[in-house]
Amino acid sequence: MLHNRRCAEILRVVLREKAAIIRTYQEALSRTRTVDPLLTMEVLYQLS
Repeated sequence: MLHNRRCAEILRVVLREKAAIIRTYQEALSRTRTVDPLLTMEVLYQLS
């Protein structure tokens, strides 16, 4: 029984960390992407 409880605790921690990583990645994407791919290409061209 203790083994199952420990496994459940580890799983909760892993899933919480995974969710935090995904959330951070999505936030970063939303700051660097636009819905208009041509605008994005133009901005990249201007920056290069």
